[in-house]
Amino acid sequence: MRSIFFANDMGGGNLLTPLIEQLRKKGNVPVLIASGPSSILWKRLGFCPNEVSHAVSGDLIRRIVSKYNPQVVVTGTSTRSTLEILAWSAAKYLKVPTIAMVDGWVKIEERFVRKGMGKCILPDHFGVIDQETAEVIKKLFSICSAKIHLVGHPHLQRIAAQLEMQRAGRSLGIPPVLVFFSSPRTDHEATHGVIAFSALIDQLKLYAPLTIFIKPHPREDLSPWENVIKTNVSFRGESIVSLASNSPSDELLLVADIVAGLPSSALIEAAFSGIPTLVIQLKEPNWETNPAIEYYLSGYVARDIRELKKLVPDLIARMKQPSVFIESPIIYSATARAFKAINHARLNKWSRSR
Repeated sequence: MRSIFFANDMGGGNLLTPLIEQLRKKGNVPVLIASGPSSILWKRLGFCPNEVSHAVSGDLIRRIVSKYNPQVVVTGTSTRSTLEILAWSAAKYLKVPTIAMVDGWVKIEERFVRKGMGKCILPDHFGVIDQETAEVIKKLFSICSAKIHLVGHPHLQRIAAQLEMQRAGRSLGIPPVLVFFSSPRTDHEATHGVIAFSALIDQLKLYAPLTIFIKPHPREDLSPWENVIKTNVSFRGESIVSLASNSPSDELLLVADIVAGLPSSALIEAAFSGIPTLVIQLKEPNWETNPAIEYYLSGYVARDIRELKKLVPDLIARMKQPSVFIESPIIYSATARAFKAINHARLNKWSRSR
């Protein structure tokens, strides 16, 4: 199967990674076109992607697709890059079928629609995590069910299985390790993460010492976090706190005894990997609800200080108990289902999204 994979956002690059690995094992190496976080990810994994800039033109993407003459174009989805949209457009022009793998539960419309790009360009097929996401896409874009494939989450399947195996038989860290994952509301701000972290630290004083790693989001400004460590003396002398901005999330999850932070995919990965997890969402106005957080981590979401005071002791208690893994259809045979969807798209060459 001749294929080209496109990705910019980390979620898309992560989701496509198990598919790329399986193709490479079979000697069927796909062409990889990446920008931004996915380019960094795939280089770290040794995939050697062809890197393009955020300002890449549609003409260049069309020439790339024409050059490699694929049987199918497979993409992630991005909320801040047009790379995948340009790939769908180029493939349609060249009559190559496309399938977009949707890696998340939120910002669905933003993954496919860009202001100022004229007519909305959609992929021929969609690979989605679950039925709820499928219904959102059907409603947003009037897509027929035959073009939407329930593939689950190949990355979540991969990372959960990998971490379960690597963490088997491990003992608690001395002192125990907490990883805090932040997430911005808007680019370059870290205010909400800093507020949540400070509230968490206040509740953790009774449980010191701890080793604490702060993982800012790639879109966050680091200076507020550097300032937190320099100026906050509440945990000095007992807990060791450090920034882990350059550490991959999977490496942090490997050493974590407990995980906390703002709603993000990293917290979902932690929970599926059997790591006690706490979501901190302190009554933020207009915060988009993540259905996966609400469903899989129900009961472990602190929406105010009162709930945080209640849930921190519970988090510490769960740290000392056997791991509890989330059982869900979204991680069952997800990679196999994704390949089935890709082959369906490839064989239905003249399909259209609308």
